[in-house]
Amino acid sequence: MPLTQTQWILTIFGMAAAVLILIVACFAIRRMYLMKKGRYVRKRAYRILRRYAGVRNFKVLRDVTVSIQGRTAHTDLMLIGFFGIIFFETEDYAGEYYGNPKDETWAYVSPNQRKTRIPNGLTKLEKDIDVYRSIFASNNVYKIQMEPMIIFSPFKKKTEIYVHETVPFLRVNELRGHLDKVKYDKDNDVDVPLLVSLIQKYQKN
Repeated sequence: MPLTQTQWILTIFGMAAAVLILIVACFAIRRMYLMKKGRYVRKRAYRILRRYAGVRNFKVLRDVTVSIQGRTAHTDLMLIGFFGIIFFETEDYAGEYYGNPKDETWAYVSPNQRKTRIPNGLTKLEKDIDVYRSIFASNNVYKIQMEPMIIFSPFKKKTEIYVHETVPFLRVNELRGHLDKVKYDKDNDVDVPLLVSLIQKYQKN
């Protein structure tokens, strides 16, 4: 017996709903996989930065290791623009984070209540920035505005942050709004291609 028009419409809506549920499920599974592997925050931050940089002729670099005069720096993500550079350290794992700006290490408590010490993300970034400053100075490039930023998970119930208020940090879902600040629209006469080429010159494979 042929389907009526109403039955056809219901069938199409049912199929569309099933496809939508499948798509949502795939995204959820992928998110869980990235979170388990400790890559969710970095991946999401990278996508946000790429979209932001793409329409401004800025540049985003990720997982960069450079070396100069025996000193090495590894950077999760960096945004290079006419304003200068933001260096990002990503903390991908769920749990509790405790720390102050000058602490040698920070305290981390995992979801199963295991307590460990982890590197202080801020002092790590500050040391990395000194390495990049040396690279630029060795090539007669000075007065580049460079700032650190630590990125945490957006899930407040799974990731609790108890670092000092003077520590520059964001949850990854706050990143795009943070980039709307006026200071990132300021043109400090930074030669973006030149900085990228210098970083690549000192980059370790």
